Amino acid sequence: MQTLRNCGVRTAVVSPGSRSTPLTAASAEIRRLETIPVLDERSAGFFALGLSKSMVRPTVLICTSGTAAANYLPAVVEARMSHTPLVVVTADRPPEFQNCHAGQTIPQVGIFSHFPVWEKNCVPALSMESLAEARETALEAVKASIAQSAPVHVNVQFRDPLAPAVAEQGFPGVIPDDFDVQKFCVISQSPMRDFLAPDDGAESIVLDGKKVLIVAGTVPPGHDDTQNVEYVSRKFGAPILADATHPLRHFSPARERLIERYDAIFRNAGKPYAPELADLRPDVVLQIGTLPESKFLRAWLESLGETPVYLFNYCGDNTDALARPNVKNVTRRFREIWNNVLAREEAGDVASANNAFLNAWKAADVRFKAKSDAYFRHGVTAAGTPTEPQIARFLCENLPESETAIFIANGMPVRDMNAYCPAGARFWAFHNRGANGIDGTLSTALGVAHGCMEQTLLYTGDLSLLHDTNGFLIAPHFCGNLCIVLQNNGGGNIFRHLPVAWENPHFEKLWLTPQRADFEQIAAAYGADYARAETLGELGNLLTLFRSKQGIHLIEIRTDGEASRNLRSELAC
Repeated sequence: MQTLRNCGVRTAVVSPGSRSTPLTAASAEIRRLETIPVLDERSAGFFALGLSKSMVRPTVLICTSGTAAANYLPAVVEARMSHTPLVVVTADRPPEFQNCHAGQTIPQVGIFSHFPVWEKNCVPALSMESLAEARETALEAVKASIAQSAPVHVNVQFRDPLAPAVAEQGFPGVIPDDFDVQKFCVISQSPMRDFLAPDDGAESIVLDGKKVLIVAGTVPPGHDDTQNVEYVSRKFGAPILADATHPLRHFSPARERLIERYDAIFRNAGKPYAPELADLRPDVVLQIGTLPESKFLRAWLESLGETPVYLFNYCGDNTDALARPNVKNVTRRFREIWNNVLAREEAGDVASANNAFLNAWKAADVRFKAKSDAYFRHGVTAAGTPTEPQIARFLCENLPESETAIFIANGMPVRDMNAYCPAGARFWAFHNRGANGIDGTLSTALGVAHGCMEQTLLYTGDLSLLHDTNGFLIAPHFCGNLCIVLQNNGGGNIFRHLPVAWENPHFEKLWLTPQRADFEQIAAAYGADYARAETLGELGNLLTLFRSKQGIHLIEIRTDGEASRNLRSELAC
């Protein structure tokens, strides 16, 4: 554990158990290593994930043997898919207890399948050789997690006795009397990557005289390169199509070239009032991270045929979900090819050559922004019952301070943010868009808030919150401010947008999954603050009230899922 701390790990999340006693005890003894107990391993995994996202460094995750480790799988999957560093250490029974139905013993080597990028099984012994192996294992684990921004797994098969005091009494003279663990665990250089240090790149990307389109989905923590991407956009007059989860959407200098309503533009393609798509066709596409969420944008990008596409993904994954024919993976950070791209261009700003291209995009955007902007200004007053799109817009425009972080839940919250978040709305966006599931939504948001130490909002629907109510168990050890903005429409209303909603008699029972949970009682059971907001004005007042109060706060707003669905259809035209 001391080596992990020396490598740059700052937090350990542990769940109680017997077999993990040596790991837990060691964590508690390491200076400047915060050790946080979380009862439920599934919640613990996502809490650690949130910490890693907000702190942009690995968190160590520790559990006992048996099914405890299995509960980490959803968080490990999300960590791999979202490229979030995580060091998972599972305690295990010794080799002689394997495959003989010993208690709390299951096959744990490979339990997370191929999702960890590095894995090792250890059988510790009280010897200097074993201690040296443990030190090197810790170093290699952190190196691998940081290098690939991904989870790693160390499985440790402990023999009895487990308690440190008993172990020391049972094996006298093995460890030298003058042994200094601090000196023993010293490493020459922390493997923590300096995200600001550029590397030498030699990519061949020719943008001379090209109509450039920048598309930005989600990126791993610390990999956004927002300022550099914005400069390229400004230099070449390139429109930016960015999800609300990407920092570009919230970067004020990029506001003039950000296209907010790109989903509506392609949703209405071919209709008499829609823009001419030929005017929007680029000569080259620069894709930052994954593809945006919009299926209509994805269909249009797929239709571009042989148009060159450069995929910027430092971690090396294939982020081309469309199998386009003329794609090149650029496995360097955007800023690492920065000088190489611009060195081949003429000095000065060449955006004027692409004014017509950018103006065509802006005109199309204004066409669809006008209706939604008018609705948000006049459709419902602050005293009226809010709609779900209006709640998303309100959170973007009326935060108590611009430094607020928002964890955006999957389902309709992330889609409404993508559709209605204005360009330049200043907040830090966090999310679990790796596997796009609702697993661990509350726990991840709590981890983000604990790591940020600033007010963090969780914008979520009711089913996502109910799926992770055990996350509230973290409350006694939570340091931070999480304000949950819950839009409760009584079930999984995202499924109202599917064709099955209109043609299946079992839709309400098997897809909509209506629920009647009393969130005030749930909050009370876990000791969280609760308030009900009937209007946007009340929501704003409660956000201000809770901002100065540490802990977990739940604000519930009841909404009409069917009415919100109809409104989205109207605003998309």
